[in-house]
Amino acid sequence: MTITESLKPHQKASEYPTTRQLQAMYPVNEQALAGVEKNRQRLSRVHDNPGADFIVAMGECGVVSGLNAKRIRRREGHRLRRLSEASGALVMQRLNIWKPRSKQDDWHGLETTDPELAYESVVNAVNRGVAVTMEIFYEEQLDRYGDLLSAMWFGSRSIDNPELREALIEMAVKHHSIPVGVKNGLDGNTEAAENLISEINQRRKQKAEESAPAFLIYRGGTDYRTPQSVERKIREVIDCSEGKVVIDTAHGVESAFDPCGNFKKSVVGQISALAMTRKLQGEGCSFMGLLVEASDNKGQTDPNIPFSQALRIIRQIIKVNAAN
Repeated sequence: MTITESLKPHQKASEYPTTRQLQAMYPVNEQALAGVEKNRQRLSRVHDNPGADFIVAMGECGVVSGLNAKRIRRREGHRLRRLSEASGALVMQRLNIWKPRSKQDDWHGLETTDPELAYESVVNAVNRGVAVTMEIFYEEQLDRYGDLLSAMWFGSRSIDNPELREALIEMAVKHHSIPVGVKNGLDGNTEAAENLISEINQRRKQKAEESAPAFLIYRGGTDYRTPQSVERKIREVIDCSEGKVVIDTAHGVESAFDPCGNFKKSVVGQISALAMTRKLQGEGCSFMGLLVEASDNKGQTDPNIPFSQALRIIRQIIKVNAAN
């Protein structure tokens, strides 16, 4: 299924702007594109030497519409860029304009309801020097956004679908210069993701020796429902991957920290998950970085940590990493 096929029934495919039209409306400057390439090279170095540097991807669970939301997103991108410059870490803004959902009638992201605003949001961030990352599901997304991304990732719903495996590999190999994270399956186990990562890296190297790496993003899952069990699993993943992992503090990890013990998503759960990663770092555990859902925009699908609160914690984590 293509992006245009996933549009809401009331929308007409003829109203959906083409990539060429969007590129003409919102041009990208050459300096910004050079910055994207530097970010990709830096992320590759973090992968090769976890702990020597650190990456953070932070932003809304899914990019939402509205003039005020647009202002908030722009302000948050500016603060993330300033943190990156001040701390020395690679801090990216997660701009998820596509949200795979289990139910076809659910909202699937801004790309399906306001594709012009989706594209404008990404281009404006990149032109202001903000590093951008997002989840990728369709080849169309990479044709449209690939040149703008400092990194990308494949989500758990993609990994759990064996029919998508070859399509994901082909996308990753075609766009081999973009570092790609691969989330573990919804059950919290990593074998399928690790196999996919290995295959992507092997085939990328066959295509181009200087290809960017594929790496694991650990997001917890249904087999690890308590703070203790998910922390043990994360320690195991860090050890087995030699630190070549980004920890996603939302989704299954935050659910394990549900204060009511019901394995539900919550802001409190995400904050507790961030505190756990800070503790791990303080004990000398080295890993690549963090994926965090934080914004003052109200999430349409999942809760976001208030931006300033998350930023304070992230600053502390970056300092601990630099001190190790």
